[in-house]
Parts: sequence; C-alpha cells; structure tokens
Amino acid sequence: MRVSILVPSDEYRNYAGARIRYGRLQPQLAQLGVSLQLEDVASFMPDQSECDVLLISKCHDARSLIAAAGVSRREKLVGVDLFDDYFSQFADARLVGFRNWLNQLLPMCNFALCSTEAIAKVTAMYRRDLPVHVLNDPAEPVAGLPAILEAKLARVLDERRIRLSWFGIGDNPYFKVGLRDLAAHGGILNSLQRSGMDIELNVLTNARALDSQGLSLINRLPVRASIQEWSEDRERNHLNKVFACFLPVSAQAFSVAKSLNRAITALSAGCQVISVGYPLYEPLDPFIYRDPTSFLSDLTRRQMRHSARAAGKFVSVLQTLASPAAEARAFVNFLEGLTPLAAGFSTNVVLVHGHEANGAAHRLVHAIHGYSAASPYCTTELEFDVIFRGQWGQPVMFVAQKVAERVRPEVRGRLRETKRFVNRRYWEVLNDDAEAIIGSEASTWNEAPLPLRIATYRRAVDEMRSRIEQVFGPSQTIISENSPIPFYSEAVPQTS
Repeated sequence: MRVSILVPSDEYRNYAGARIRYGRLQPQLAQLGVSLQLEDVASFMPDQSECDVLLISKCHDARSLIAAAGVSRREKLVGVDLFDDYFSQFADARLVGFRNWLNQLLPMCNFALCSTEAIAKVTAMYRRDLPVHVLNDPAEPVAGLPAILEAKLARVLDERRIRLSWFGIGDNPYFKVGLRDLAAHGGILNSLQRSGMDIELNVLTNARALDSQGLSLINRLPVRASIQEWSEDRERNHLNKVFACFLPVSAQAFSVAKSLNRAITALSAGCQVISVGYPLYEPLDPFIYRDPTSFLSDLTRRQMRHSARAAGKFVSVLQTLASPAAEARAFVNFLEGLTPLAAGFSTNVVLVHGHEANGAAHRLVHAIHGYSAASPYCTTELEFDVIFRGQWGQPVMFVAQKVAERVRPEVRGRLRETKRFVNRRYWEVLNDDAEAIIGSEASTWNEAPLPLRIATYRRAVDEMRSRIEQVFGPSQTIISENSPIPFYSEAVPQTS
C-alpha cells in the first residue's frame, strides 16, 4: 500500500507535525508493507499519482480539493489529517475560509485522521458518518533515561540554578498563543524566582514570532531570559541541558485540540514539566507539575515526579500513549477496513474562482481535464473555460469555444456566439426564455457594495453550481475564494 501525504511545501517536511507524526511512523509502516511519501501540493498530479491513499495535510486551498476530486474519481482512498482546530470557531469571521475548505473536502473523503479526540469531535460537526481515526504523535525510544534524570537533579542542587525552557511555535495569525501564553503565566516564573535559586529561562521559537511584539513579551518576563531561533538540533541539544520545561496552555479551542507532543518530547529528554492553565497534558499527570509550590517542594526533598525510580512507569505510559509500532499497526488496520467511494463522483471537475483567482489551482484543474470558471466577482484575466457575468440575481454563463462542444446536447441549441474575453471567443448560454444579456450589462459584481456581496454570495454560488450542472451534466464543483473577506459558500455546520 502506498500512502501519499499532500503537504503545503517542501519546507513543511521539517516542521514538527511532519517530522514527528510522519517521520517516526515511516520505518514502522514499512515493516507492515506500507510506503509513506510526502508530496508537495505544488507538484502533485492527481491523474498520474501511483498512490493507493491520498492524505491531505494542512493544504487549505483549492489545489487540495482538486487533488481529492481527481484521486477520488480513480476510486482511491482520500483522507484529511487534522492537527489544528481552525474549524469550530463559528463566530470568528476570519476563519470562514478554513470552514468553507473543510465543508467542501469532507464529502470527497473516505476518512479523517486526527491528532486528538478533541479535533475528532470537531470533524464530526461537519460530517458525522465519516470514519475517524485518532493517531497519537509517536515518541522516540527513551535510552538511558534514569541516569539522565539523576544527573540533571544533581546538577541543579549543586549549582542552585534551575535552567528552564519554553520551546515551540511562538505565534499564530488567529489566536493569542505561544509567547502570549508564556507572558500571561509569567507569575509562575516569579514564584520560582522567590525560591532563592537562580532561575534561567531559554526561549526556543520560530523567527517570525521574534518581532517587536514577541521580544517585548519576553522582555517583560520576571526572570532572565535568552532567546534562540528554533531548529531540530537546537531543540535536542537544549533539552539535554535544561532541568525543566515551562509549558502553559490557554483554554481556547485551538489550544484544547493540541496533542501531547511537547510534553512527551520534554519528558523523554529527562526534563521536568510545569504546565499551568488548561490541563492538556492530563494523560501524563503523574509526571506533570501543575503549580510551582509542589515543584519546589519535591526539588527540596530530591523526589521529583519524573525521576529515575519512576522511569519505568514513564516508559510504560509512553508505550500506551505514543508507541510508534502500536500507532502504525492501528493506522494500517484502520485503512484496511475502508472502501473507496466507487463511482461516487462525476468525471467533470469544475473550479469556480471567487473574488481572487488561484493561478496554481487553475493550472491543476486543467491538468486533470477539468474546467476553470470565473465567477461574476472575478476580474483576473486567465484563459477560463467558463465565465459568469450579468446583473445581480441573473448570472449569465459564457463558455469558451474549446469547451462548447462538450456541453449537453439539449443545451447546444441555446448557445449564441456573442462576446470575447481576453481575446478568446465565448458562447453565451441563453436562458430558457432566450433573452441574451450582453454588452455593457455583462458586467462583474466586484464593484457592488461589500454588504451586498457578502449577503448574496452563497446564493450566487448556488446559482452557478446549478447552471454548471445544467450545461455540463453532473459535476464536482469546487469554490476557490482567496479573499480575506468572509464570503460564505457553504452552510455553517450544526453544533448540536
């Protein structure tokens, strides 16, 4: 079995999600006869791929929807791997694009892969009947852990210095997380400072988070802090040196859906973990400190929760929560129980561009012999197969000369050669009453008042889908909207 993971870029291969989630599973899956390949969405060709399973990971644009449609019609398995919760915040207009994307993708999916039970519940809001598998982030084997724990404890008592770490992605364009969580819980660090020991904090994060605002948040912490840009090697070397990791968690939906990955990584490196706020790491509770008082008390008594005497218990818990072999076997068993959506989708794939055209998606839909259509909102000059223009509530459909012969036979009598766009000949598809809307009335809608566009957008989408079905027959219509303005093209899922 060949599983292709569709990823947003080559750079993504180095991110924790790909490196930990997929990289650690590859050798285990290979032993079970499963090949796992990461493929950049920019170069993926759905009609040529030799995959048996396509798994879409963090590709939140129309290209992944076209890939899913192209692979689905070849009766291959299609799934989506969901890490982050950008989908349950229905009152947040900034996330409309994510919700529209998931709403369009899930009907083409055979399954969803989720990193936590929390994100699995979010998936059920969109499609209750979809098979879902929770794949825990696998952890690397722990070697020499008791000796590492003893050495770190001895060092901190000898030096009277507690080396702390905060590591991870420090920012997010939609949620106040990362360095904001660290700053919000700075009082905990102040409590450690009053212990009489020297407290030293190292922040290891992505460069983008280290702007003026991020640096200001770190500067206001009550302890001495150093900063390094994250890399895999730096993380490994850093965790080998520090005694404890401070990992506060906010209670918002985005954070609640996160995996145990950071805490497991820290504990596996022989670090103590202090985590305040939302109890995200509750499955690891015997090894996690929830307040500085108990941490300092155990340190004074030389009896830390994560210790040499408890190392065997930790390894046992790790085997239950994050065994690469067990996770790989469960994943394969899950895939083997699925059936492709046989003949569930039309061979017609039609990409409709909203206010802003997606050039890469335009090329990809042509690569699988589909159609690229401009909505009345779209003014980009591309070689579209279909163009919608007209007055409000009356979108007029124009088809290019090269696709006119592919319309349904009963529609051909209603084609009238009438207009050129981008120096190409188009035929207008007349309505049943044969009233052509041409000339100055065949206009775009992008200059209409914004409230009107927002209010009527979904109705326009429904009308375009209907016209496409009438002209070309059963079609898989995909809506691509790159505008940051919250234009709804799909119904909001029911949360009850």
